[in-house]
Amino acid sequence: MMALCRSAGQKLAIFLLDWCERNQPFQDHGIARFTLTHEEIVQIIGSSRETVTRLLLGFKKRGLIQWKGCYLVLTDRAALKISAVD
Repeated sequence: MMALCRSAGQKLAIFLLDWCERNQPFQDHGIARFTLTHEEIVQIIGSSRETVTRLLLGFKKRGLIQWKGCYLVLTDRAALKISAVD
């Protein structure tokens, strides 16, 4: 699915949605333990470190995600899904 994406933002959104789906600790679809570094994300989605950092900050500023310690919280899953297809 990621290979068909047009932008790094789409790839990152899909990656975060998939990560949370596969790594949810308490059957809460919006929270997942997140242990990857930006560099590891770069290798997975095929982008640059600067781009990943900028996109994560943008998702956070738009209220799509937030960090609680080592947990990633999808605060607006629907909007993140829209980012994955736009």
